[in-house]
Parts: sequence; C-alpha cells; structure tokens
Amino acid sequence: NAIYLELTMRGFKAWYDNRADDLTKEGMLKGIEEAAAFVLFLSPGVLQRPYCQMEIRHALALGKPVVLLHGERRDERSHTHTAWLFDAACRCVVARAESDARFGGFDFRAAHAEADADLRELLDNTESLPFRRRGYERDGMLKTVVERSGFAQLYESAQQQLQQQEQED
Repeated sequence: NAIYLELTMRGFKAWYDNRADDLTKEGMLKGIEEAAAFVLFLSPGVLQRPYCQMEIRHALALGKPVVLLHGERRDERSHTHTAWLFDAACRCVVARAESDARFGGFDFRAAHAEADADLRELLDNTESLPFRRRGYERDGMLKTVVERSGFAQLYESAQQQLQQQEQED
C-alpha cells in the first residue's frame, strides 16, 4: 500500500486490487498486458502462489521490465496485494505490494530452493531493492523503482512538483 500511495502522489494513476472492479484471471492478465513494467514485492511464499506465478510469468513472456522489492526478514507470514500503476500517459506499471509493514521479509535462500526453475532464474538475474520507509531512503528506493520501470523523466518532474507544493504550504 505504501508504494501505491507514494507513486500515486508522484503523478501515477493506479489500479489497486483492493479497489478493483475486475479481479478475474482475465482482468489480471489484461492489466499486465497494458503495463509498462511489473513491480513485484517479494514476500514469503509469493513465488509459490498460483496467481502470483501467473502474473510473473505473463509479465516475463511479454518482455515487461521486472522490478523486485523485498522487505527486511522477519518470521511473520506476509500477504501481498497487486496494484497496476499508470503514468500520466496512461501507461501502466503492475506492482505487487506488501499489505502491512508488520509482515515479514523475504528469505532469498528458501525461496530460491522452493521456486520453479524459471522463477529461480528471475531471482538469480534481477537485483532486488530493499523496501524503505524512512524519508530519504524511501525517496531513493522509489526513484530507482521508477527508473527501472522506464519512467525516470516522469519521476523527476513529479518530484519537482512535490517540492513546489511543500514550499507553498
């Protein structure tokens, strides 16, 4: 939810599964097809969930940039939600975001051991960014997510607008 909110504040229109009209398999696949990138929040069990696997594989088959985020490791069980994020030109970024910061992080070793070969390859070949909540760390993380999604110029423009708003307030 935090990623969704932060990116929305920076000028992205968003589709978020908690508010979706079409949470069917077809609706999820359509969202990915319309996406410019796929952002996956790695949480315990995410690579074993059938719908997560479907979404990841569909994004990969379509050649979408995949951006991985992970939380710090904890023992609690985590739940994820999906959000499709649209830039000002209505291009879309699909994001799976952790629903609650209290839930655990991602154990790369365990996930790698349990994952199917294609998903192990994704873990092996894609750098995951640590999820950060603290101001300057969060800003850097969000900037990197947006850059890896292909929206660097849009992010810079949105940052300038946010800074202007803060100065006016």
